[in-house]
Amino acid sequence: MNEPNCAAKATYTGTITIEPHSRNRVGFFESLFRLLRSVAINRALIFSLYKRDYFVAHRKSFLGLTWLIFNPFLGVAAWLFFNATGVLDTGMNEIPYPVYLLTGTSIWALFVGGFGAGSGTLSASASLSLQIKIPREVFLFKNSLEQLSNITIGLVLNIIVYAIYQFVPSIEVILLPILIFPLFLLGISIGLVSSILATAVPDIGRLTSVAINFLFFITPVLYDSKSKAWLLQDINYFNPLTHLVVFPRDLILHGASGNLREYLIASTLVAVLFCFSWRFFFLTEERLSERIG
Repeated sequence: MNEPNCAAKATYTGTITIEPHSRNRVGFFESLFRLLRSVAINRALIFSLYKRDYFVAHRKSFLGLTWLIFNPFLGVAAWLFFNATGVLDTGMNEIPYPVYLLTGTSIWALFVGGFGAGSGTLSASASLSLQIKIPREVFLFKNSLEQLSNITIGLVLNIIVYAIYQFVPSIEVILLPILIFPLFLLGISIGLVSSILATAVPDIGRLTSVAINFLFFITPVLYDSKSKAWLLQDINYFNPLTHLVVFPRDLILHGASGNLREYLIASTLVAVLFCFSWRFFFLTEERLSERIG
């Protein structure tokens, strides 16, 4: 009689205990540490998925990556038309409005991109999660890389417009990646919560998208933050997005900004919000995996 194989000899006879909601016993700061550790361990997988999805998606399009420049160009052209006809009073005189407009909308794009990365985390992982167990944070960072790539390519339009108007940004522009990071992180935080809630109630995802569009108009992206309307001034002051947009924009355009304190307060609140948003996502995403898978 043939000898049984090694796998049969090594049969495990112990007891495996599966406890529900085991993540509830993971501490607050430990869940943040797990996020960083998982990203470090799976960094090769993140870049592999990023290259596969990003370049394949644009390869299917006739214009490819050109769309990333063409889309903001159409948007900017519309706002320039409103400004030229007097419909939009921006209060800007010293800086060419196309330069001002592109700088503001490019910074705002980080907030929208961060929201897209966070809100698409669960849906991006749905198909692969049926085949293999991959941490959700892998898809969060993969989505973030895709959004940052789109924004970076779109900056080509900024460079062209700066050159046309012979505008030279201040030396503080080298700090831009650090200064705009809180805005991107805020978008991710809102997106993570939205992805969870929208899985349970789909209308929440639509309402959040509408709210993001509404915030664009009450945040001084297209106009100066020192609006003549007193109500808008109050909204701008208490709107954290105002300081996260205006501070880096003023440094680029003027080399100085008067709302450093407000920017630091807003950035601190964003860091706290991200920690709680990730905690919420960490505790609930496994319970909702059946709804999307």
